[in-house]
Amino acid sequence: MKLTRIAASEFLSFADVDLVLNDGLTAITGPNGSGKTSLARAVDLTGRALHAQWTGHWADLNALYGGAGRFGAQQWHVMIDVELNASEIELLELWLRGCLLYLVGQNNDSETLRLQALILETDDIGAAELFSRGSFEVAFDARARNPWALSWFGAIPTGERVRLRMDRNFALQVGVAETRPSYLESLRNLILQSQEDAEMARGIAQAIPAGLRIPSVVDMARTGGIELALRQLGIDIEPMPIRTILDVLGVDTMTAQRLVGFAQVAAHIFGSNLLVTDNVRRQPRRLWKVSELDSRPDLATSEGLALALFQDKNGDFSARAQFGETQKVFASLMGSESPLDVSVSREAAAVDDGQGLLLTPTLVSAQGDLPLHLSGAGRSEAAHLATLLARRFSVLVLDEPATNLSSTAQRRVVSALGERTSYGSQTVLITHSSPMVPTDLTEIVRLSPTESGTSVTRLGDQEILQKNADLIRNTPVREALFASGVLLTEGETEAAALRVWLAQAKPTLEDAGVLLLDVGGDSALVSYMRVLDALGVPWAALADGPAFQTRLQNYDPKAPRHNFSAAKEYWASRGVHTVAQLFGTGEDREKGEFEAFLGKVDADSWQRAKAAGHGSKPRTGEHFAQHVAVPMEIVDIWEKVLARFRVG
Repeated sequence: MKLTRIAASEFLSFADVDLVLNDGLTAITGPNGSGKTSLARAVDLTGRALHAQWTGHWADLNALYGGAGRFGAQQWHVMIDVELNASEIELLELWLRGCLLYLVGQNNDSETLRLQALILETDDIGAAELFSRGSFEVAFDARARNPWALSWFGAIPTGERVRLRMDRNFALQVGVAETRPSYLESLRNLILQSQEDAEMARGIAQAIPAGLRIPSVVDMARTGGIELALRQLGIDIEPMPIRTILDVLGVDTMTAQRLVGFAQVAAHIFGSNLLVTDNVRRQPRRLWKVSELDSRPDLATSEGLALALFQDKNGDFSARAQFGETQKVFASLMGSESPLDVSVSREAAAVDDGQGLLLTPTLVSAQGDLPLHLSGAGRSEAAHLATLLARRFSVLVLDEPATNLSSTAQRRVVSALGERTSYGSQTVLITHSSPMVPTDLTEIVRLSPTESGTSVTRLGDQEILQKNADLIRNTPVREALFASGVLLTEGETEAAALRVWLAQAKPTLEDAGVLLLDVGGDSALVSYMRVLDALGVPWAALADGPAFQTRLQNYDPKAPRHNFSAAKEYWASRGVHTVAQLFGTGEDREKGEFEAFLGKVDADSWQRAKAAGHGSKPRTGEHFAQHVAVPMEIVDIWEKVLARFRVG
């Protein structure tokens, strides 16, 4: 399985979002409040909703997501587009054959036996056409008696998308279902007539009836209605499709009475192939009941880590190989040869069966073993990630992973995630850390909150970014991906002074989520402005006077360049500000520089700052700002910058 698209409306942080995902790695960046975690929750919601649909247990889903409407919205929806692989299509084809067998029933008349034979012997019933690509939709309406509605949008041969609704009886419903005999009779007639037509055309007795193909059944059902679901027929030897589905889903064949609907099959596919991690950090649970040792470990957080390691170490050959892979990945992430292990001891504890096992993930070394929970948050997180990567899920949605790891270890995580693509796996990486951003621009997406919804910027689609790839690899520019806005400065003096002054402002640089970035001179100013435009990052700039007459013309040739007051006003409306009073070109160039402004603010303090700086511009600017109150000109510029970035 692969995720191809995530869309949502009025859900959590999203007024509206539509994001196409890469086949391999997609790194999601953006400032706080842009909806990065909401993407992970949209995928998590879909899996949980499918589970609730087939079990009929909605309490947990209501508790988690019943209030997920943006600003209390009563109606919202999430849509996840997927591509299913051959084995998943094969599972759904078996389910569809079982559904048709259940529909035609278990009579011994010749017509029913003929239909059963056709269902079992037909080579292709069209499952791939309806299920290889499509969309899961979860819709919520708080005003409805049953607020949750789940649907699958698939395709039929005409090329249109058809909606198949998962109803409360666990069936996949098309059209408006009439009484059972009515639509069953329609199905019988369609299949038999299509076979007779095919026989007459081909002159053979075992023609494959076109009407038996599921898309044709769906097309017919849109007028008469049909429900697709599977149940045991109640005979001594159930047909292979029914037996296989019940076995794969772990249904007790001795007691199975409930309909096996599409939601149950889809939930199995989701749960077996996809994992969404939580961004809440927890220590691994260590005490387990004996009866829990065969249960599936929950790896959404590291809480199930100890059980996963125990099962792998003590499992079959495949599990033990997975344990070795976990150790290998852990050593790679940590740059260490200290093996990861798990120790086991019996523990008398207040558990249901009187005694439990204490499972302790451990680091093994010549100096002695060290329990993982005593070795620091970074190693615990690396162990969790290594366990996930060794399991090779088809799809991993990682929400803020590796936050406790060093920058070096984070880069190793990104490298390991990139390797997943070599065996066809997909990763959606949600991050707020610049070392976690991959170097391949095509793998990077930035979310930006706007008044009309969430803006999605794909870095690989921007030609200007491809031309300035070296600039993007700069750590400060990569940090801009997570900023509410970037304030550009021409030089080190103003950058140092502003850091001191704006640390005293309300809000501060940090509180406002604004990145202060020194571009290293006016010659680079326009390049940074254009790159930030392409990144979808709001920017403002503090420029010296000469830039208004020369460099900035490269960004906007229509700007005034002969009248300083006109140029200053024009550029201020576009986010470029200055404390200069003239262009300052030629012999007067120094008069247009930021340093001239500091000398006018307080000449004595400026001389002392230059002496204390010993020729270092950063030290000079910092010393001056530490001894002189924030000038009103800077206060005014900061207020305009905040307004431009929509920071309250």
